[in-house]
Amino acid sequence: MSLAPNVKSIRLVATDARHRSSQAVLALKVIAVPPSFLVARAPTHIKATAKRVRIVVASTVPSVLAIAGGDYRVGRKPRAINVKIRPGRHTLRLKYSLHALTGGAIRRGLRGDALI
Repeated sequence: MSLAPNVKSIRLVATDARHRSSQAVLALKVIAVPPSFLVARAPTHIKATAKRVRIVVASTVPSVLAIAGGDYRVGRKPRAINVKIRPGRHTLRLKYSLHALTGGAIRRGLRGDALI
């Protein structure tokens, strides 16, 4: 069972043979887990005339990968993404961020540069 990040309460009810019952409530704070890459593959070289590069990514938790002006949903299953790039002979540097989908206002993430 997975729980979304937030404060949850768990109620335990115990009943004996005489049908008497008692209960206890426990507040449980679930914190968001920062995502990390399970798979991150990109080509080591691309042609100078290339207008797109195909990368394959997967993350530990359902997340959104923001790269090259696009937002892509990623999960545990590897997903191929075609990223638009400007043709040229310089080292390709793509800024990215990976943020967990939490369903709430809490966002934990990871930022960096990818060199191709």
